[in-house]
Amino acid sequence: MSAIHETAYPRLKSAYSERELAEIYTPTPDELAFVCGKRREPPARFALLLLLKTCQRLGFFLRLADIPAEIRDHIAECVPKLRYTSQSLSDLDRSGSRQRYLTVLRDYLKLKPFDDQASKLVDQATMSAAETRQQLADIINVGRLQTLSATG
Repeated sequence: MSAIHETAYPRLKSAYSERELAEIYTPTPDELAFVCGKRREPPARFALLLLLKTCQRLGFFLRLADIPAEIRDHIAECVPKLRYTSQSLSDLDRSGSRQRYLTVLRDYLKLKPFDDQASKLVDQATMSAAETRQQLADIINVGRLQTLSATG
């Protein structure tokens, strides 16, 4: 049985080893080429990389300001000229650019936004699972799997 924190609400770890950062959050050459092909400005490229790498890990997009400094610093070190401030990330989160970034990344990752149709599918799947499963974590996992199939 899964622990409840390992189910529908994946989270970033509070601390990473250098090896974990390198394996999980280092952009690949293809990812760098994609980002460079979509945006010219270093702050925009940085935002795209942050959203891309954390979405790959979590399955959803975080606010830029909520991405831990350890991950932000690692990605900034991987790509020369990518500098940031917490304020610049907060500003990007509130700007119209964020939605454009998400659209570009959804296309690249072949993801669909979670809409009413997806919500109905998840509701049906969890209601059905509740008839045969007793553990809340198991029911949540069924809903999570349905979410992934509906959006990815």
